[in-house]
Amino acid sequence: MKSRNLSFEDPTLYHYAIYSEIVIAVSVVMYSVVKNAKEPWKHVFHVVIDRKIVAAMKMYPDLHHIVLLDGDVEVQKDLTDLWNIDLDGKVNGAVESYFGSFHGYS
Repeated sequence: MKSRNLSFEDPTLYHYAIYSEIVIAVSVVMYSVVKNAKEPWKHVFHVVIDRKIVAAMKMYPDLHHIVLLDGDVEVQKDLTDLWNIDLDGKVNGAVESYFGSFHGYS
């Protein structure tokens, strides 16, 4: 069995922030990430339920990457390749919706 030296500040692990106040939604997101992960013990979740938690996340300055997952997604494949994407100096990246172009609402 592999050693599981888990640290919420370890930059070598895969960190996710999940924004949701709905516990069942968060559990679905976390389960789907872990279920599809090649190395599930390397995935760390930071659940953000209100502004107090966002402020508390500032205590993780050593993290180089963090993936934001909304509380209504179900992951269908391993996400570790996201950490190999070169953002060319940009601070964030996003996926395009597969439903076509975004339409604003007034």
